[in-house]
Amino acid sequence: MSLNHALQVGDSLCARVLSVPCSKRLLDIQPDLVSITGAYAVLNEQGQYLGLVNSREVALFPNRIFADLITRRQPPPLSADTPLEVALTIFNHAKVDFLAVLDDQGQYCGTISRFSLFNALLNHEHQLLLEKSALVDRLIAELSHHKIAETVFNATSEGIMVTDENSVILKVNPAFSNTTGYSAEEAIGQTPHLLSSGKQDKAFYQEMWCSITTRNQWQGEIWNRRKSGEIYPEWLTINRIRTPEENGIRYVGVFSDISLHKELENTLQRLAYYDSLTGLPNRTLLRNRLDFLITNRKHDESNSKIALVFIDLDNFKYINDALGHQIGDAVLIEVGKRLRDAMCESDTVARFGGDEFAALIAQYESETSLARCVRKIFDHLNGHILIEGHEVFVSVSIGVAQYPQDASDCDGLLQLADIAMYRAKDSGREQISYYAPEMNRKVVDRLKIENALRNAFENDRFWLAWQPQVDLKTERFIGVEVLMRCSAPELDGIGPDIFIPIAEENGLIARLGEWALKKAVADALEHLLPVVDQGFRVAVNLSPVQLNKSTIDLVLPLARALMEKNLILEIEMTESVVMKDRTHAIGYLQTMAGFGIEFSIDDFGTGYSNLSRLADLPIHRLKIDQSFIQKMTDTGHRMNQMIQAIIDMGHALEIKVLAEGIETLEQKQALTALGCDEAQGYFYAKPMKLAEFRALLAKQSTSSDESPP
Repeated sequence: MSLNHALQVGDSLCARVLSVPCSKRLLDIQPDLVSITGAYAVLNEQGQYLGLVNSREVALFPNRIFADLITRRQPPPLSADTPLEVALTIFNHAKVDFLAVLDDQGQYCGTISRFSLFNALLNHEHQLLLEKSALVDRLIAELSHHKIAETVFNATSEGIMVTDENSVILKVNPAFSNTTGYSAEEAIGQTPHLLSSGKQDKAFYQEMWCSITTRNQWQGEIWNRRKSGEIYPEWLTINRIRTPEENGIRYVGVFSDISLHKELENTLQRLAYYDSLTGLPNRTLLRNRLDFLITNRKHDESNSKIALVFIDLDNFKYINDALGHQIGDAVLIEVGKRLRDAMCESDTVARFGGDEFAALIAQYESETSLARCVRKIFDHLNGHILIEGHEVFVSVSIGVAQYPQDASDCDGLLQLADIAMYRAKDSGREQISYYAPEMNRKVVDRLKIENALRNAFENDRFWLAWQPQVDLKTERFIGVEVLMRCSAPELDGIGPDIFIPIAEENGLIARLGEWALKKAVADALEHLLPVVDQGFRVAVNLSPVQLNKSTIDLVLPLARALMEKNLILEIEMTESVVMKDRTHAIGYLQTMAGFGIEFSIDDFGTGYSNLSRLADLPIHRLKIDQSFIQKMTDTGHRMNQMIQAIIDMGHALEIKVLAEGIETLEQKQALTALGCDEAQGYFYAKPMKLAEFRALLAKQSTSSDESPP
């Protein structure tokens, strides 16, 4: 790298970024590589760049493939010849930690970070110093032989000044004048005190002259003053040389203005350790301070404690979606101010990114005093914020972990505070949760389930169970609900009510759902056609995560294949999904309904229903939750009236009503009397394997007079 080279992003690639195939996951990466990786560059099978994933996001979802973790809104990659200043501006405005870099062929060649830019700057300065040192050596050699090379002396971009043994300036070059503002005539005959800024004390100069006297050289950073009065930083090298012919001493000072480098260094320091939006310390700085505190406390006999408080805004996404990111940013800034106001000066307040904040309580006397401090944070942050005429209500979930009782190191405390915070969210949000060991056990159990699910899917351990649905008037099988089951021993005793939500969160549900839909339709076409009536329904559950365009592309061909054989594909969704105001999801449902797909609302009556939306939805069937059916005989007339109301409402909207969980003849007779259309439950048949279900259908088809099993 030469003095004339302007720093570019290609000079500052980050070593802590790992390139990974899009189909891989964190568990496929070597542990020693994971521990030093700050981000992952995701590439497709052809090696083309797809996006960047932060290591924290990957750590939260280790079972997801990298392609599923790429966020939609990412800054575009930079070309390798992009100037450093442009990259700094993008970092500041895009609020990201890493930026991808492409070569002149458009191929991914690396990634830059705030830290890698900082290191590139330091390396650049080091290179400058080496070149300056070579220049000084050359000048000294020339002076020693009374042959000052005027061309080099006048052409160099470094300021040079030569003084006699009494520090009187004998000669300066044009770069000296350009930097200081003093002409050669004004400088010659003066002493270097002409440039003194007054910022260095007497001890500084004593140390400088001690080095010059004993080692014939000194170099370092110094602040000088231009003729205009402006104070600026420079890197100065002073050498003392003897001139044998003149039997005298000469001092040669070579310096360069490092104002730009200092400005870039300060900018990088701010970007590296402070959040650009709120001005609060970021995760890195808080981590450094936490690590420092813990190290000191280990040698401190006072037994004082440290607390780490994780703070997450509840439902902040809705603020951004409803009011826009500008209002969302203003809310985050106000939350940062309120958090600072709630803390002591000795404590550290940080923004970790997004809507996550943290507070480091450096010392507290008792559990009671800690609780007061945490409650103060909670009360300061919960409430209304007025932003540009919009009144926004903010609530927070808080998790607290303590040193040394919960964890003895920085990483452990960070992890446990995060676990406690998520427990607060799981408890209904707007809560304070203090870490307890059982929380970690639940996290470990959850990770075991996630790993077992992934392994079960890869090893083909999932299978489909079939449970018939019956027309209460004719008592014939008119449809079937296809249910997902798993035979993996690691998941023994863990039902779909547990593993399906986990699959939804770790991203596996999309692949599981696709497999279940394709498998159910293929099995129905291959095995059920000879033993079912026309219009027989094949009902498959759909996760809310799957309400997107890719699901439409998947479902429509499957529905057409069934319709060609006079069968119907029915999609089941829970009440909470279809009753929410999800405009885009409703559009997907209406599109699929237009192609002959039917929809049913599962577990109806168990959640809060926006009943006015029922008339707008393409719903064909309401499934009364089994909890209603089980209480029919227990609560008598009152429960019967509730079920009657649901049935009447469905019929008024021309929607069929199916009762789930029928286990007794009395329940079946009562529902028939209430006008319920269809039924499903153990009274008729448990969920069974395909061969058993086909045999059951064949038995029915042999004699239309035979009673239901």
